[in-house]
Amino acid sequence: MADLPPIEDLSIMAQDIIKIGQVEMNLDYPNMQPNHLFVLPIPEETVKKLQHGHIQKEIYIPGLANYLAPISKPKTPITDPFYVHLKSAKPRLSLDGDHHRVFLVTTAPNYGIRLSLQFSVNPLSATTNHKLGLNLQLKKDNWNEQPCKICKRSPNSSIRYVPPSIQTRLMLYNATGAASASFPLELAKHHRNFQPHIVIITETRLPARHAKRIASSFELDQFHGLDALGLCRGSWIAWKGAFANVDVIDKAPCKLTVDFKLTV
Repeated sequence: MADLPPIEDLSIMAQDIIKIGQVEMNLDYPNMQPNHLFVLPIPEETVKKLQHGHIQKEIYIPGLANYLAPISKPKTPITDPFYVHLKSAKPRLSLDGDHHRVFLVTTAPNYGIRLSLQFSVNPLSATTNHKLGLNLQLKKDNWNEQPCKICKRSPNSSIRYVPPSIQTRLMLYNATGAASASFPLELAKHHRNFQPHIVIITETRLPARHAKRIASSFELDQFHGLDALGLCRGSWIAWKGAFANVDVIDKAPCKLTVDFKLTV
């Protein structure tokens, strides 16, 4: 493989396959002598090879393409994320698992959030649907309002500290595969620009154990995840432990519910 032909001498399909590898996996295409061209399969052979289950898995899990058209739709970097301001106390968001998107979400001022993340698969279209539900605590909690255990007197409201409500910032990244070389860099870029309190990554197509390495690259030391099943799904919730308390309320194979409260 040391002497491959110039890329312009290859078929359009072969060029597309090489470009996917260059963009997503940082692969370099070497040169090859014309008399070695026989090692490259003809387009019809290439298409047949790409339909093999193990090859589909290698393409789909790293996010090189979407699930319905795995050889024709390579990912491109997201340069313009969607900015969303939520005013409702109980907003709901729904995502198509094959849409490579970044949402930068700001909530209404709150004292805490109950966050529910779940996914399901449409067996007819073989696509995943991810749903994010938020339940904002808009009224102050009973901070320091418990009566004294000795004298039973309630604290003086004039000196009681009530932390301010905060507009929570969430970054919602529908990754369509999180194993490619470009994913951590792109995620870190949006995280640096938006400085979210919570990072939610959907359609990772990877087991949750892979989240730790990626999250640690941009200083998110805490996370919970839902494992991918087959060639799709998988979700991560990540945050900085020094800035928030998170309690897991419920966790099932396809659903995760947590209580999130900022501490700073």
